[in-house]
Amino acid sequence: MDYSHKNELYKRFDFIQKSKETDIYRNLKALQASYHVFYGNYIVLTKYLEPLQDPKESLKKYNFYERKNQEDLIDETSRLFHNFIAATESLFDHTDKIIEKLYSQFRNEYDEKKEKYIKSQSISKFVKDLRQYTLHYTLPLKELQIGFSIDRDIDFSMKINIEHLKKSSKWRKKFNHYLKGRESLSVLNLVNDYFVLIQNFYDWLTTKLISQVTE
Repeated sequence: MDYSHKNELYKRFDFIQKSKETDIYRNLKALQASYHVFYGNYIVLTKYLEPLQDPKESLKKYNFYERKNQEDLIDETSRLFHNFIAATESLFDHTDKIIEKLYSQFRNEYDEKKEKYIKSQSISKFVKDLRQYTLHYTLPLKELQIGFSIDRDIDFSMKINIEHLKKSSKWRKKFNHYLKGRESLSVLNLVNDYFVLIQNFYDWLTTKLISQVTE
């Protein structure tokens, strides 16, 4: 029996698998997967905290009169917040490696845009420091608190206790001007603001990658 046609198909398949185009496709799919992990963690965290913005919904969902419910809220927020900030570091690492490997021709432009959109921003520096503190020392359990303030209504919010954080010997050297004048910081506001920063950068990067394909 003649198997030559099969051998030819195998050769072509092998050629395609080893081609530069296939390598690019695989790496871009990996980058897409990293972004989906980051985005997924953002969505889960914000949806978990959003009910706090409605006092009636907060009381119904969390029943703050029970101390254990308050502790569960802090613990779960800490877990989700840890996952979010860890995912941002993974996303940046994966992106850097892919750009270096496949798109070195615009690496300088990539570094400039990353500096402009992310690295130079005070919120980004704060989150980086917080990520290092969280990943290498402790989950921010003690730094998270429930804020109760009475204006027109009761305001429930999960916050990072800045004063406690600044007193930590592991954090003191990392203090930057983003924290000036703050005694606490809303986790939801911080995460939303930081997400917008990253989203703007990856909007630019996506447009740039598409232009490389169409050239």
